[in-house]
Amino acid sequence: MPTDHDLFALAVQYEQIGRLDDAGKIYRELLTRDPSRADVLHALGVIALRAGRGQEACTYLRQAVAGDDKSALFLTNYGSALQSVDELEAAIDCYQRALQLDPALVIVHYNVGHSLLRVGRAREAIAHFQRMVGVMPTHADSHLNLGLAIVRTGDTDRAISVYRAALASFPNYALLWNNLGNALQLKLDWDGAVEAYHQALRCNPADAAAANNLGTTLLELGRAGEAAQQFRHGLAMNPMLANVHSNLIFALQLDPDATREMLATECAQWWEKHGAALSRDSVPMAAVSLVDRPLRVGYVSSDLREHPVGRHLLPVMRVRDTTAFEVFIYSDAPAPDAVTAGFRECATAWRDTAWWTDGQLARQIREDRVDLLVDLAQHSAGNRLGVFARKPAPAQASFAGYPGSTGLETIGWRITDRFLDPPEHEPATRERLIRLPDSFWCFGSPGETPAVNGLPALTNGAVTFGCLSKFSKVNARLLDWWSRILHEVPHSRLLLLCPAGESQARVLAQFREQGVEHERLVLTDRLPRSDYFALYHRIDIVLDPFPYNGHMTTGDALWMGLPVISLAGRTQVSRGGLSLLSNLGLPQLVARTPEDYIRLAVKLAGDLSRLAALRAELRGRLQASPLMDVTRFARSLEAAWKQIWSEASEGEEARQPVSSGVES
Repeated sequence: MPTDHDLFALAVQYEQIGRLDDAGKIYRELLTRDPSRADVLHALGVIALRAGRGQEACTYLRQAVAGDDKSALFLTNYGSALQSVDELEAAIDCYQRALQLDPALVIVHYNVGHSLLRVGRAREAIAHFQRMVGVMPTHADSHLNLGLAIVRTGDTDRAISVYRAALASFPNYALLWNNLGNALQLKLDWDGAVEAYHQALRCNPADAAAANNLGTTLLELGRAGEAAQQFRHGLAMNPMLANVHSNLIFALQLDPDATREMLATECAQWWEKHGAALSRDSVPMAAVSLVDRPLRVGYVSSDLREHPVGRHLLPVMRVRDTTAFEVFIYSDAPAPDAVTAGFRECATAWRDTAWWTDGQLARQIREDRVDLLVDLAQHSAGNRLGVFARKPAPAQASFAGYPGSTGLETIGWRITDRFLDPPEHEPATRERLIRLPDSFWCFGSPGETPAVNGLPALTNGAVTFGCLSKFSKVNARLLDWWSRILHEVPHSRLLLLCPAGESQARVLAQFREQGVEHERLVLTDRLPRSDYFALYHRIDIVLDPFPYNGHMTTGDALWMGLPVISLAGRTQVSRGGLSLLSNLGLPQLVARTPEDYIRLAVKLAGDLSRLAALRAELRGRLQASPLMDVTRFARSLEAAWKQIWSEASEGEEARQPVSSGVES
């Protein structure tokens, strides 16, 4: 009869040749003979970990460490098990204890560095990755993560140097090229980022992450069609990448040929592929009576910072009704700033969640007993739709990221207005619409900005058109319309915010093909905020992009006294100009067809006296309109939250498709 020593040795042999089930049977037999054997508990934990059974591995390894807390190996593997189930702080503790016991376990520096990075402790992670690179310079992933940790401390230039040095040793490592591209994006070196991602895909054509990141860069460069192709390529490699699918949906918002029905179909597919299963596994949260307590509203966003969403909502948050509402904010802002601090001051409870998994965030929201959870991103970058699919709150709504649907069946309401979603537009998605009485947007004071100047055309002798929206909203069809406007307005110019490099060359080439001399074009790269506002002093008329209209930039233009010519389509993002200009009493500046858009721009350019009058009055007109009545907007939004809660309490979420709206 074999001894325990013989059985253990046989199990080890089975484990080494991959016969994990046979090894496990022997270890379990040994455990029945001596339930306290730490080496056997450790072995069973390692087998469970190798098989992907993280919780089971944690159970065995916890007992093994309890039996022998001086084993650096036991602590290391217990840390790996904890890391596999996202118990990252506990994993870090195990790794650090292991290193204290045996500093020669160099690979543990990589493990602890990786966990530190995931919990947002990048500065601490750097030292561990540097140790790995110093001792094991051939460990490519240590170079990779060293650069990533440095990026997260804000030293992007140093990170780029780290990546370039590593690529000299590992030129065919796709992930290094991908991370270099990410760092170059942060430096707004879009052309360099595109080349880095192409290199990553040359190294690994099946690299879904590189395809996705190439797509996001192409979006910034106004190449939405090519971006969508990259997102589809990434999904072909891995259909379960929810963030890539969201990026595709957002890219379609920028496609002039996309329809509301196309967007609804793609959103429904996102739900079926990525959300439905999460919803089935979630435990429904019941609505709790509001008797003698305020409504607890939770906001989830990565954009509560210097960003259009942050600029839009902070003034509203500052005039909130503190007696009727509690505000719980779940901030994913990776680099908090002064705007983030302003939101923090407004919060009843604040959670920094940038490094949390969707599961962790959903659990916290449940523990916080939020009544109404509000998505502020939709399918834009940094969204947390995986949290909303789990439905951690009894009522869930979407608002503010951009006007449009998520398609999630667990988000029962969407905030909009009568211009973005007129009653005659049959909703293509299932959520109930709450129409604010004025507009989807409201602007606080933009702070220190230049005074409105006189009409530039009166001194320049020519009209200057302009568009200072993100270049991602500009497309070839729009450039064609703008070239026609320039042809019909002699000597006119166009000032356009456009990234330097390939994008500017492409724009100049298209206008040249249309017979427009480059001297009539002023292309400028992204500028600091103060310089950005100064550009409006050089523009007479703003041309709204299509199909994704300007939103905050339209407000900025109106503040600086510039009229905006807009084109209203059928998708919600193509009706933002209609909403804003109608609330300002200027619906006559909104076209319904491209020909009308061109005609309105040409006609207004020919009436300098009207342009001068508008320039003199628009700031005051904006200030007196609902668009800058922050208190009115806040009360309307709070009325919407109350209406949603009332309907949720009565179980009406899945019934009638469209609400009658909130009146103030």
